[in-house]
Amino acid sequence: MFMYYPGDLGVVAMIQESYLRNTFHAFVSYSQHDVDWVRNSLLPNLEGPAGGLRICHHEKDFVPGKTIIENIISCVEKCRRSVFVLSAHFVKSEWCHYELYFATHQRLTLGSDSIVLVLLEPLPQYLIPSKYYQLKSMMNRHTYLEWPQDRAKQRLFWANLRAALQTDLPNAPVTQVQEHWAEERLEERQGLMG
Repeated sequence: MFMYYPGDLGVVAMIQESYLRNTFHAFVSYSQHDVDWVRNSLLPNLEGPAGGLRICHHEKDFVPGKTIIENIISCVEKCRRSVFVLSAHFVKSEWCHYELYFATHQRLTLGSDSIVLVLLEPLPQYLIPSKYYQLKSMMNRHTYLEWPQDRAKQRLFWANLRAALQTDLPNAPVTQVQEHWAEERLEERQGLMG
C-alpha cells in the first residue's frame, strides 16, 4: 500500500513507502548449474563493500517451511528489480520459469520495468522453449546485459548492472531501510518459531 500526502511531499512519501516495502534491490534468478558464477562473481560484485546492494536469492532468503512457490512470490515482491541470469540451463529449469512468470506478472501489475536480463552465455532464440514466450519477447524488445568473457570489459559490465539496479531509487535514509528490513526478518523468524 502506498502512503500519499497532498502537495510536493506526497510523491516523495509515496516513493519512500514503496522503497521501504522493497527490502532488497534485486531478486536473482538462476539455474543451479550457474551457481558458481552467481556465488563467485555476481554476488561479490553487487553485495557488500564492492556494490553496496541488498540482493535476494533462494539460497539465503527462502524461508524454511514455506512452499517454493510461496518463497518465490514473497521474494519477488520484496525486491525492486528481478535479475535473470540467462543460460541454456536457465531455460530448462521449471523453477526459473516460475520465477520469470511471477516477476513478469509483478512488472505488469506495478506498471514498472523491473526486470533486468543478464545473458551469461550466447542463447540463440531457437534454444528457448515455447513456454518462455515472454522471455523471447523481452529479449527482442529490451536491452539486456551480456557477460563478457574478456576480463577488460567486465568492469564496465558490473558498472552497468549496478546502474540498472539503482535506477530510480529514492534517497531514503539507509538506517531507516535497514531498521525496517531487520524488523521484518525478525517477525518472519518469530513466526516460524511460534
